Amino acid sequence: MTAWLFVLVAGVLEIGWAISLKMTEGFTRYTPMIGYAACGLGAAFCLSRGMKLGIPMAVAYAAWQGVALVGTTVYDTTVARESFSLLRVGGIVLILSGIAALKMSMPDRDATNPGTEAIKQTMPAPTSVPTEKPQSP
Repeated sequence: MTAWLFVLVAGVLEIGWAISLKMTEGFTRYTPMIGYAACGLGAAFCLSRGMKLGIPMAVAYAAWQGVALVGTTVYDTTVARESFSLLRVGGIVLILSGIAALKMSMPDRDATNPGTEAIKQTMPAPTSVPTEKPQSP
């Protein structure tokens, strides 16, 4: 659950990043650049934590972008007064359906430590390390 919380926060920060980018007006306004940098770095950090905690990269990236897509669309239609159409809603529903399908395709993970099975499968077996010190000539 913690991994998904990181991805969700990353998506929300991505919404802030996109809004800050729009507010910079082509990087001619400097104050919104602080929000742009903070949200961008925060989104990247949270996304990487979600992946480290066991969410496969493609699934994490799709979910992150899905949250950002919905959030920026809501912002555009409510605050920026952009046009709103059923075609746009249909496209968003299709994207979110694809994200849900990716999530459902994930293998079951150990509930106490997500990602442990994937790590066990990719790590080589431990080898013995000599414990004797070499003798000086």
